[in-house]
Amino acid sequence: MLLKKRPDAAFAPGLADRLPELGVMLPYTPLQHLLLHDFAGVTMGRAGVTMGRGYCHIPLLVMTSGNIHDEPIVIDDEDAYEKLFSVADAFLGHDRAICARYDDSVVRVINAGSAGEALQFLRRARGFAPLPIPLSLPAPAAEEVSRETFVRPRAILAVGPEQKNTFTLTRDAEAFVSQHIGDMENAETYDAWLQAKDRYEALFEIEPGRLACDLHPEYLTSKWAHDQSRVHGLPLSEVQHHHAHIVSVMGEHGLPGPVCGIAFDGTGYGVDGAIWGGEVLLSNQRAFERFANFAYVPLPGGAAAVKHPLRMAYGALWAFDLLEHPGAADALAALGEQADVCEQMIDRGLNTPMTSSVGRLFDAASALLGVCTNPLYEGEPAILLEAAMGEAAAGDEADAEAADRYAIAVVKNTATAESTAQDTSVVLFDAAPTFQALLDDKVAGVPVPVIARRFHDAFVQAVVTAAELARSVYGIETVALSGGVFMNRYLVEHALAALERVGFTVAVNRDLPPNDGCISFGQAVVAWASNEEGAAEGGA
Repeated sequence: MLLKKRPDAAFAPGLADRLPELGVMLPYTPLQHLLLHDFAGVTMGRAGVTMGRGYCHIPLLVMTSGNIHDEPIVIDDEDAYEKLFSVADAFLGHDRAICARYDDSVVRVINAGSAGEALQFLRRARGFAPLPIPLSLPAPAAEEVSRETFVRPRAILAVGPEQKNTFTLTRDAEAFVSQHIGDMENAETYDAWLQAKDRYEALFEIEPGRLACDLHPEYLTSKWAHDQSRVHGLPLSEVQHHHAHIVSVMGEHGLPGPVCGIAFDGTGYGVDGAIWGGEVLLSNQRAFERFANFAYVPLPGGAAAVKHPLRMAYGALWAFDLLEHPGAADALAALGEQADVCEQMIDRGLNTPMTSSVGRLFDAASALLGVCTNPLYEGEPAILLEAAMGEAAAGDEADAEAADRYAIAVVKNTATAESTAQDTSVVLFDAAPTFQALLDDKVAGVPVPVIARRFHDAFVQAVVTAAELARSVYGIETVALSGGVFMNRYLVEHALAALERVGFTVAVNRDLPPNDGCISFGQAVVAWASNEEGAAEGGA
């Protein structure tokens, strides 16, 4: 559970530094109880637990998963001795075998508007997976076929995304979403994925008759699904990444659609081959239209720009014609010779994909403000940008003026003869004014916490503007929010409140995290909602 830190609380260096929340868990195994009992006895015997002046000194054990970065958890003592020898000073073995890898689940409480306080999953694993999530009947089947005559649909295996992977298996009207598997970037994680999949199929006696995968052609899981489809003759549904995000919310809440789906994240393969991540989709459980998106900016170096946010800052400055702005000088100086490399890559189109990602825009803002230029973990620039707001108050006259300056522009998109409703949106959101205002305030000496909050508020307003545009054109009153950017507490809580104030019904992920941990479920719902032909044929 993530809990808010007290402002006056002191923690050891390296323990959630600069963050307002701390992950806390109670011991859930007998071994952990014994460890804590003995540890507390030793530490309290030395220093005692002192209370006074409102302070309480309590010893804590800091724990992490038993694995090397980007590799699956080690579950065998011999493997642990070999793989963790370089990072562990000692080993405590156990004679009880571990059958399956399960990370600890991570949840927190957010203010969900009129719904009150609600749990938000950041990672769903131990204690929750594989509890099934119910599926509602596809709309045509519910209307045309009674439950007595409904033929069992084909079981579906949705293989999930590349990062924060889960997979989903369906059986009748239940979906079993796996525990967090991890990032599918190496052979060890891929093997762990295969082992978990086989275990679920055996445990729930499911033989998939249909497959679903991400649209990205290079994902390991997508390649596996295409191979299995070809070898075994199984139908395969390719589901666009952000459509899966939105449909995961729809599936959790039983919404047939249409909804105004707003998906903000870091990376997702788009129908046009670009990297999407700032999308407004008009969606039902089978299909979508791309109503709006953030204007593309270059990503110099591709994945290198994700790991080095100063590169992303350069791409944003280039796209928004702000390279000569005095507020950009610090970031360009920190980039050094890499600035020339980025310029050449963009000008020549070398390893520089275009992206509409809101997550990357947050990275760029973090780097430009000097909040985080050398991240140590995924998402750190955006996480620290949110934390940088602190308790910066809003509501003065300067903020009213700033809201206009920071407002994200809305412009009509240009279609071509080849444009489709899936690859070309109706309107574009242009963040150039927002970055101009950020740099202006930086030069004017406005405190970073105030700039960070104004930046966040601009995106809250963009969410409301997108929903209002969709309602004015199509009369859609329901909004679904998903994507890793909505793990930003400030953004999701303020967006929920702002949307409800103007009369929208809002749904967010409830049983799954809004990050890519929900993708496989969304894939399964899309495939299942399109499964009428399988039901008519008798299923598998």
